[in-house]
Amino acid sequence: PPPSSLSSSSSSSLSYPLPDAILALNALLLELFSNKDIICIGFGFPQDLHILKNSFNQDLTQNTFISCHSLLEIGDTLRRLDSSRSGLSLTDLCQGWLGKPLDKTEQVSDWSKRPLRRDQLLYAANDSHVLVRLFDVLNDTYGKEVWLKDLKV
Repeated sequence: PPPSSLSSSSSSSLSYPLPDAILALNALLLELFSNKDIICIGFGFPQDLHILKNSFNQDLTQNTFISCHSLLEIGDTLRRLDSSRSGLSLTDLCQGWLGKPLDKTEQVSDWSKRPLRRDQLLYAANDSHVLVRLFDVLNDTYGKEVWLKDLKV
């Protein structure tokens, strides 16, 4: 039978990235956030940018987490289109639009402790993955012209 919620699970922990890996990640994120041809799909993305900015060495990431050039706040768009299926939380959006709630168990875990546990990394990856799935439903159901007007550039 299908799972009752959208989740990933595993155990063990991963090592914290080395400085060279952080520099490479910074370069990648700077390109993603500043490239006008890349659409960032977010849910509460300004808060995520703030958390990311405070999580990295400010000297290495000074201009990385300022803003995103092309941002679609998918929750705002889906609530505008059909508030009866959208709720306020990401798990509500998943329930209403994908048919299953999002497993938020790891949301309340200690994200300041490093290295992050594997379950936390999987939770974060799944949190991002459902945004892509929600975008696919949005695009397939309503088309580009509907969500394009909500794109913040």
